[in-house]
Amino acid sequence: MIHLVGLNHKDPRHDAIIKKYVLKATKNELVVFLEGFPSDNKRLKHYLQQSFGVSGGLVFGCESEIANAICGILLHLGYCRDPNLKEDARIGNLQTCYDLVMLDEVRSAWNKIPQDIPLVASVNKIIQGYNITNVKQMVNDINTKHKSILDDPGWIDIYKFLYDNLIKEVPPALQGPLNDPRVREYLNSRQNVGENYVVYEINLKWRNDFIVKNISDTITSEELNKKEIFIFIGSAHINGMIIPLRKYFGKINVVEDANKLP
Repeated sequence: MIHLVGLNHKDPRHDAIIKKYVLKATKNELVVFLEGFPSDNKRLKHYLQQSFGVSGGLVFGCESEIANAICGILLHLGYCRDPNLKEDARIGNLQTCYDLVMLDEVRSAWNKIPQDIPLVASVNKIIQGYNITNVKQMVNDINTKHKSILDDPGWIDIYKFLYDNLIKEVPPALQGPLNDPRVREYLNSRQNVGENYVVYEINLKWRNDFIVKNISDTITSEELNKKEIFIFIGSAHINGMIIPLRKYFGKINVVEDANKLP
């Protein structure tokens, strides 16, 4: 049975629930898919080791790394422009610093930005010397020693550069809604014009297509099909994933709130 489980990323109780199921999956008792990570990715392995002290087992990411990065950049841009979302903007900018260390695609797109831009030069200096073994220390150092970098207004233009560089890495046949003029309008707007299109057509529908395909590609072996499978995903993704998942797997159990899991 496949269980599609909704998460509220700001509910601290959900962290304990994920831990409970991840630990079972590392013992091969069930299968877990996690949002935000491509399968067999160094970032997923690092997260499991740092958060739970485990590795291996039947824990998989379900994202396309490039699609997830593009969606994150678009959302972070919106946070930076909204004065009511300053803390979300700081978290997003810190996430980008983390991604520069952990994700080759993001670092490659970053390196194509003019490196003499003051914010780019400052970030390069701050993250220099950090890698997967000490990236957690980098996050702590930024929060304690360099927090002002997270409020720099230059992030808005940086995200535009990153988007333009990353979209070139997406095959034309898969770009779909990325080429809609509303995306360019959103990128160039001061008031997040086109935000609804970006949130629903790109961050949800377009990204969901990659997520569902990656899950279906992973659940192919008879061994996995015999186990209980739990897909942990932001609750906003749930409705758009039900029908595609049923096409692949037939009956699925939808748990809209992870707190309702046993």
